[in-house]
Amino acid sequence: MYLIKLLKQYFKKNLENLGFKKNLESLKILNSKILINQNLKKTSKDINDYEFSVFSQFGEDGIIQYLINSVKDIPKTFIEFGVEDYEESNTRFLLLNNSWSGLVLDGDKVNINRIKNSYYYWKYNLEAREQFITIENINLIINDYLKDKSLGILSIDIDGNDYWILKSLDFKKLEPVFLICEYNSLLGNEASITIPYQKNFVRENNNSEKLYYGASINAINSLANKKGYFLLGSNLNGNNLFFVNKKYVDRFKIKTVKEAYFKNSFKEYSNLDFDEAQKSLKDKIFFDLESEKLINF
Repeated sequence: MYLIKLLKQYFKKNLENLGFKKNLESLKILNSKILINQNLKKTSKDINDYEFSVFSQFGEDGIIQYLINSVKDIPKTFIEFGVEDYEESNTRFLLLNNSWSGLVLDGDKVNINRIKNSYYYWKYNLEAREQFITIENINLIINDYLKDKSLGILSIDIDGNDYWILKSLDFKKLEPVFLICEYNSLLGNEASITIPYQKNFVRENNNSEKLYYGASINAINSLANKKGYFLLGSNLNGNNLFFVNKKYVDRFKIKTVKEAYFKNSFKEYSNLDFDEAQKSLKDKIFFDLESEKLINF
């Protein structure tokens, strides 16, 4: 497996050096403009009707294009946590297609170096920082970057303490127009639960199938509501939630948790189907936000 990983890294690096990757990605962006123009003609207010992927893992690129085209005065600045090497991310299409500026964070030095050595890093207004996100450092990092900037999109996907990071964020200073946050659909759409906060949590170390992480859709939605954000929905693949600031809520269709929830349709780390994946979490410890007690799943 290690040899395969090294070979993949070698081919990625050399394809980029030869310019193949840049040309391929330019073609993908050009083709995506056809989809964007088609979506602009739609009258639907359901975000799932706009899904397509260029650099996002699933349909997030299309959803984000719909959202930013619905708020004409949106600040063209983003922050995204947990981007890995930025190959698949929620904001890269914004950077390359819409010329937004932004900050991306990841805890792996190799990932950040790969971003900084990419063909696009010098060309666009992107800052990449190696930083393991905790509740103690996140506001300092963001405030240092933003200073007097306004924020259009904040995207949180750290495969672990997402709920606790979201809770600790000072939204009075941040106040992004849109919030994107990962949820763990294996936890269902009824319970309001999250993993207990662990400062050094790493998803790969906490469950053999790597499925013990994050928070339920109810947990994320309730917290977002308290911070003044309302649920627009989830992507169809059931891993990212989209919220809008209360200032712009009248422009969109707001969904209930049950309307927004999708069972995840991908096998990211294991070959288990949804029911089997849920069973793998049996007896795992979660924090129940209603009772404020630790419970077994």
